[in-house]
Amino acid sequence: MDVTITERSPVDFDLDIRVTKEELEPRLTKALKAQRKQMNMKGFRPGHVPMSLAKKMHGEEIAAKIAEEVIGEAYRDEVVDDPERDVLGQPLLAELEFGLDQDLHAVVRFGVRPEIEIADLSGVQVSKLVRPIADEDIEDEIQRRLRRQADLVETEDAATENDVVVIDMQRVDKATDTPIIGERQEGQQVELDDERLRAEMRDGLIGKKAGDTFKLDLPSGEEGETDRFLMTVQEVKTRELPELDEDFIKTQTADKIETISGFQDMIRSEMEQAWDRMSNEMMREEMVRHILAAHDFPLPETLVEGMLGQMAEDYAKQNDNALPPGFDFAAFSEANRETAENQVRWMLLRDKFAEEETLDLTEEDFEAEFERMSAGGPFDTDTLKQFIGQQPQLLEGIQQRIATDKLFRALESRFAIVEKTQEELEAEHAASVEAEAEAEEA
Repeated sequence: MDVTITERSPVDFDLDIRVTKEELEPRLTKALKAQRKQMNMKGFRPGHVPMSLAKKMHGEEIAAKIAEEVIGEAYRDEVVDDPERDVLGQPLLAELEFGLDQDLHAVVRFGVRPEIEIADLSGVQVSKLVRPIADEDIEDEIQRRLRRQADLVETEDAATENDVVVIDMQRVDKATDTPIIGERQEGQQVELDDERLRAEMRDGLIGKKAGDTFKLDLPSGEEGETDRFLMTVQEVKTRELPELDEDFIKTQTADKIETISGFQDMIRSEMEQAWDRMSNEMMREEMVRHILAAHDFPLPETLVEGMLGQMAEDYAKQNDNALPPGFDFAAFSEANRETAENQVRWMLLRDKFAEEETLDLTEEDFEAEFERMSAGGPFDTDTLKQFIGQQPQLLEGIQQRIATDKLFRALESRFAIVEKTQEELEAEHAASVEAEAEAEEA
């Protein structure tokens, strides 16, 4: 066997394997004899089929298996078992030539961990959103919960911004004022206080009563264009809110709270936690962008290709676990290569940061996480721990979450964190968009 390793880049290598057919012959003969013993054919005693016939029937299959074994052994001996190589990811079989009674030639491509020098980030500013929860926020949330539990009662009054209407919509040709076949929707329930509802739709329906028919122009997919609809209001429903009493509060809190003040405190805590999670997520995304921008090092091609393959698998999962007919993986890879490279780069940097920070998970970390999880649910901490302990995938997910939280908390000390309000962040974003637009015009 002739084995050589060639450097393609500081992090990419080729393992070239050449084995003559004479060297492979003992393996082939041994495998054919083993196969022969299992063969039972008419005209021959069991296990006594002629070797020539066994070779004719199973030789190619056995040769392929032997080639796989030889390549795997060479890769293990020359690469994996070499303590000086920190191999990453799965190897790639770049070339393969073999056949029954032929020489074997294979090229296995593999990558190693790059040398990474962590940059000084102490002067880099990262924004953290701060948003105090006011009493008005608590009241708005209570009202939203009451509305979600409200009974819808049909009314003959005109629709208000807090009502629900049931409508039929028929698109009509604007030139001829005739209905367009196939463009009719019936029984559409519209909540007029839904923030996602188009203002034109809301304004057109407020003040209408059951039985009213009218025309309404709504924005179409093309900018500045509108479609015309013949609208018929079938029903107007008003919300009858439940009482904010002990029964409602106990229902909302799984019998944990009974008083209005306790309910308000719980909502404040939930809103503060939700805003804190969103703020941390935004801050962490910004930290990652700065980290990626500050570090440039070669990436093992096998890792990037592996990431692209995983992205294609994720894409397939979104389409009933199958790639669409005619899927062009080369075009997909070209379009997504930058994203794949960023993900690989961050994965390697994350490992490097974790190594420097020596972040070990402790029993206290898990206890704190279980207490946090049980605080917002129907199960106490012990019950939750017992359940998760029986679910390996859930436990693994929790371990990853704890490790990620510890890493980012440690990374915060490497940046200059600046607290900003939502208004300040929105103003900065608007200024950035305007500056980009001016740059493009220039």
